Amino acid sequence: MFHQEGFLAHQTWVADETELKANCNKRKREVCFTETIVKEAMETLKKINEFRFKYGKKPLKAKGDKKIYKRTNRSPVDPDARLSVKHEKRGRFAYFEHRIVDSLHNFIISAEVTAANVPGHKILPSQLDSLRNLFGRYSSEIALDAGYYKARLAIELFKRNIFAYISYRRTATNEHPQCRQRILLV
Repeated sequence: MFHQEGFLAHQTWVADETELKANCNKRKREVCFTETIVKEAMETLKKINEFRFKYGKKPLKAKGDKKIYKRTNRSPVDPDARLSVKHEKRGRFAYFEHRIVDSLHNFIISAEVTAANVPGHKILPSQLDSLRNLFGRYSSEIALDAGYYKARLAIELFKRNIFAYISYRRTATNEHPQCRQRILLV
């Protein structure tokens, strides 16, 4: 394959997501409620309780699994698309394309299209595992944008011995009056 010929450098991969607009009207929508069960992360609770014990505090008790009812908007024309508020304030029906690129020659080595309500930090670990099955190894580094800045993703990357470069999200302050968020607040 091409990765054995030296076209790919497994030093640094870059991951990002792109919004793909769906061909449907955002004003015509169906509201659906889905029931999901959120399992409690026992490993995280164990680490928190070790930290609390170290500082003389009482340990937290396990609460168990929770049932959550999520409200989602679907289009009757394209039922797979979901409402995205990434680029428009009122939203539009769209998909996300999650892409991983090799930084040597900018080859796309993984692409996955999901509904717009699936964030990139939830898809990335499965994409990395499929690339490991394909290439036989993980990359040593990965570059991500600020949308991937999540603690659970960091834990997953550390388990795979991948060093992550995650960009900084600059919030709107008086020092940067040209920021888009600052202009909307004024």
